[in-house]
Amino acid sequence: MEGAEGRLAWTFIVLAEGETTLRLTRRGATAWKAMKPFEVIIRVLP
Repeated sequence: MEGAEGRLAWTFIVLAEGETTLRLTRRGATAWKAMKPFEVIIRVLP
């Protein structure tokens, strides 16, 4: 899915503290996913 990479992916990053950060870019999501102390919820909108 190379096309999906170019599209804007809404990434909802939920920190353990309870804060919610909205990021555009799947790359950032991958970086956050590596962090175990944080709960990362990734959602891709069509």
